[in-house]
Amino acid sequence: MYTSHILKQFVVFTYLILILSIGSILSPVRAEEQKPFLGPTPSPERMTLKPPEPVKKEIKYYPVNMEEVYMSTDYYDFHQGLDFASNQTVSNPKIYSIEDGIVVYASDSRFFTSPYGWGYGKLIVIEHEKGVSSLYAHLETIEVKEGDTVKQGDFIGLMGSTGNSTGIHLHFEMFTKGEENTLVKHNPFEFNGLKKVFAVLADNTIAAR
Repeated sequence: MYTSHILKQFVVFTYLILILSIGSILSPVRAEEQKPFLGPTPSPERMTLKPPEPVKKEIKYYPVNMEEVYMSTDYYDFHQGLDFASNQTVSNPKIYSIEDGIVVYASDSRFFTSPYGWGYGKLIVIEHEKGVSSLYAHLETIEVKEGDTVKQGDFIGLMGSTGNSTGIHLHFEMFTKGEENTLVKHNPFEFNGLKKVFAVLADNTIAAR
C-alpha cells in the first residue's frame, strides 16, 4: 500500500515536470509569433539620406520653344521686335503666350492694314497687366479668338510665313500705348519680367555668331 502511494506521487510529480518543461519551450515561440515584423534595419547611410527637393515648375517666358528655333534678328530702330526662325526640327513650331492676359486681336491681316501696322499676316495681340501688350506675327494658324483669357505658356498658334515674310519665323513685339493710343514699342530685353531670361537668350545668340 505504501509503495503504491509513493508510485502515484512519483507519476504526478513527473507529469507536472513534463507540463512545465513543455510550457517553457512553447512560450518563446508564442512570443516570437506575436512580435510585429518591422522589416530590415536600414543601414546608417540610408538613415542619413534626405528626401529629394520638390521639383519647381519652370516659368515660360519665351514665346517659343527655344529647342525648335533660333533668334534670327535682334531689336533695333528699324526692326522694333525680335525674330525667332524655325531651325527645321519641326515644320511649324508652336507659339505661346509670354504672360497672362486677354486676346485683343486675332485676325489675318494679310489683305489690309491692322491697327498695329502692316505686313504682319496672321496676327495675335495679347494685353497684359499695366498696359503692356505682346504681339505675335506671321503665324500659320491662330488658335485663339478675341476676348479669350490666356495664361502664361498657353498655346496660341503656329509659326508661319504669312504677310511680309521671306521664311517661317515669328516676329515678336512688346508695346504700351502712348498719347492718343499711339503704340510705343519697347525692346523686350528691357521689361523686368523678361529681362533676365531674354538676356540669357541674347548672350547665347551672340556667342553662336
